[in-house]
Amino acid sequence: MPNFELQNDPVVTAAISTAKTSETIKPARAGMQDAAPIGDATMSHAAQAYARIFRYCHVGIPAHTGLQDEAAIGGASRDANRRAGRLRSALLLGIALPLTGALAQEPEPNGPGGSWTLVWHDEFASDAALNTKNWDCMQGIPGPNSGSSMECSNSTVSGKTMNLVLASKMSQSQVCSDLPNRDHCQQGSGYSLVNVPNGYAVQVGQFIEAKIYFPGSGGYAVDWPAFYIAGLNWPADGENDIVEGAQGPSGKSLCITYHSPTVNHPNTTTQYCPVGNWTDAYHTFGLYRGSSSVRVYWDGVQEANYVTSDDGNPEQIFFQQIYANNPGLAIVYGSKSEVKVQYVRVWSGHL
Repeated sequence: MPNFELQNDPVVTAAISTAKTSETIKPARAGMQDAAPIGDATMSHAAQAYARIFRYCHVGIPAHTGLQDEAAIGGASRDANRRAGRLRSALLLGIALPLTGALAQEPEPNGPGGSWTLVWHDEFASDAALNTKNWDCMQGIPGPNSGSSMECSNSTVSGKTMNLVLASKMSQSQVCSDLPNRDHCQQGSGYSLVNVPNGYAVQVGQFIEAKIYFPGSGGYAVDWPAFYIAGLNWPADGENDIVEGAQGPSGKSLCITYHSPTVNHPNTTTQYCPVGNWTDAYHTFGLYRGSSSVRVYWDGVQEANYVTSDDGNPEQIFFQQIYANNPGLAIVYGSKSEVKVQYVRVWSGHL
C-alpha cells in the first residue's frame, strides 16, 4: 500500500487551489459545517486529481487518510460499487473538507455507547483567528467583579487550539455559540445580540464533548475556567457546567454543577467533583442531555448522572477564563492562565 496522503499530494493540492466548479461541494455527512464552492475556472487540475484519487481507490488508500474501513481496499477483485463509494468519499474528504479544516473521518463520542451522528463541530485546525461565524467573544460583557469585562483580545485561535486567557483582574475571557435562528449571544454594554450564523446550541438527545487543557497544579486549575451549556432564560432553561473551576468545598476544584429553577447554586446545588489531576494535560469532557436526566463523562468515564428539572430548551455553548476571589485559589494572568480547547463536537443520537 503506498504511503500517501490525499490532501498532501501535489496534484490534489493544485486542484484545491485552481480547479473550479460552479457548484458548492457538500461535506460527506450531514452536519459538517462550512462547505464552500471551489470556484469557476478550468477543470484540468481537477480531472488529474480525480484520476489520481481513483487510482488510489483501486490500489489501496492508507488508513491515515481517514476513510472508513481503514484496512486496505485491495485491487480489481473488490466490488466495483464499493470502490466507487470510496472514490466519492475520497473526492469529498480529500478535496472539499480540508478547505475548512473539517474532519476526514467522523469521530465517536468518548465514553457513551449508542448510535451517534455528528451534527456540529469546530476543530480550530485551520483558523488564524476566532471564527465569528461560530462564536461570539462577548466583548464588553461585565465580569463577576466590579468594573471587569470580557475582551475579544483574550479569546484567540492559534496552534490548532482556541485559547482563552485572563489578561488581568479587569480583562477576562468568555466565548459563546448559539443556534443561527436565535443569535442570542450578547455583546457590548447594552447587551446587543450578536449574529453567529454557523453557531450551535445543545438540545435534548444530543452529546457535546470538548478536549481541553486547563493550567494548574495538584488537580487545581488556576483562575475560574469553565466549559458549560446554558439556556437563554436562566434558570428555567437550565445550566449544565460540564467542567468548572473554583468549585467544591475548597473553592479550587474542577467540578460538575447543575442549575435549574429547583436546583440553584449555591443553595441546593447538584455538584460532583471527580477525584484526579485534571490539569496540565489535555482531557475530554462530555455531556449527554436526556429529556429528564444528564450524564457527564470525563476522559470517557461517567462521573455524574443527575435528574434535571429545566424546560428542555436549547442551551448555548460557553467557554471562559475569568477572575474569582476565592480564598486560596491560584490567580495568574497572561500566558500562564491560558485554557486551550482542541475541539468542540456535538452529536445527535441515543445511549
